Amino acid sequence: MWTCVFWLMLGILSGAALVFAIFPAERAAASLQQRIFRAGSLFLLLLTGLIVLNSPLISGKATGLGNGNPAELALLVKNVNENKNALREELRGLQNELEQTKALVKNGDSLTDSVNARINLLLLATGNQSIKGPGVCITFREQSNLMYYDLIDLVNELFLSGAEAVAINGERFTSYTSIAEEASSSVRLNPETGRYVTDTAYNITMNGKRLSYPLCIQAIGDAATLEKGLDYPGGILQSLAALYGVSPQLAQSTEILIPAAEHREFTHSVPLEK
Repeated sequence: MWTCVFWLMLGILSGAALVFAIFPAERAAASLQQRIFRAGSLFLLLLTGLIVLNSPLISGKATGLGNGNPAELALLVKNVNENKNALREELRGLQNELEQTKALVKNGDSLTDSVNARINLLLLATGNQSIKGPGVCITFREQSNLMYYDLIDLVNELFLSGAEAVAINGERFTSYTSIAEEASSSVRLNPETGRYVTDTAYNITMNGKRLSYPLCIQAIGDAATLEKGLDYPGGILQSLAALYGVSPQLAQSTEILIPAAEHREFTHSVPLEK
């Protein structure tokens, strides 16, 4: 500190000498302007010295690390170490993500491919996309006493045998498909009694529309497995033959086309947020 005071005073004196050297003090020759300039210069030099002496660097009031409390310094070091460890953990996590991304790129995978594969799978499962593949066709060519629940059993057997998609008369079967029956009545004259009688017939409907014959059921899957799941001793085809005397045509195919299901709007259901 005293070294700084010495050099400061030396600077003030040097500045004063310089002022008087430029404007020498002649006896009665110095004008009033020169005297005012000399006095102002000395005042500024003294003011500068006082400011410098009272600054934190000279007066020793600085709050640097060297003058800090040991407890505060220890807390500061602890915080720095904790921040360093947190940054190190974050760096390690980013490095792991980078390695995983490199592995995906190396294997030819990408986020876009994964999302597209998931979308295609959902389209197949929901029936919103036309598909093709090997499978079987079951055709009832003539009108029969087949009931709607027999058709439901037949579709269930196909899915149990590994069918990936089913269509009836070209309409895709989905989780929203309904199979029921519709009664139709007709009036005729009985020639033996001479009276009118009412005949009631039951027609199979799918999604509210009447199914007409020939009735064709298509299923995509392993053709041999699907056929074996339908046509075996005591199976559903033999049961239908015994009950109604019908023998549908069952044929394997290398390529079956099944159209997409009709678009369905959801007006009440909303997804749950995870």
